[in-house]
Amino acid sequence: MEVDPRRALLACAAEPGADIAEAALWLAAEDCPEVDVDAALLAVEAPALDLETSLAGARGAPAITIMRSFLRNRVGLRRSGGGDPRAHYLHLVLQRGAGIPISCAALWIGVG
Repeated sequence: MEVDPRRALLACAAEPGADIAEAALWLAAEDCPEVDVDAALLAVEAPALDLETSLAGARGAPAITIMRSFLRNRVGLRRSGGGDPRAHYLHLVLQRGAGIPISCAALWIGVG
C-alpha cells in the first residue's frame, strides 16, 4: 500500500513530538514522488549516531561548534541560494550538502 505524502505530513504535524526531518521529507515527497522517506531518514540517523560519539557529552556553545563542524565535514552541509529548487528539499540537501537555511535547520534538528 502506497503512503499518501500529504496525509503522512499532516500526521507528523499533528503529533507533538514529531520528527521534523520526517515531516520535511514527507513535504518533499508531495512534490517529488521519487523520495524514499525511509532511506532518507536512515541517512539522517546514521550521522546522528556518530555525532553522539563526537559530542562526548559536550553541551551549549561547544556542542554547537562540534555539530557545525561535523555536519560540514560529514554531510558537506553548506548554505545554498533559494533560486535552486533542489535547495528546498531535505532529501536533496542530504545528497548535495547544500540547502536553504530552513532545510539546513531541519537537518540540524533531525541529526541533533
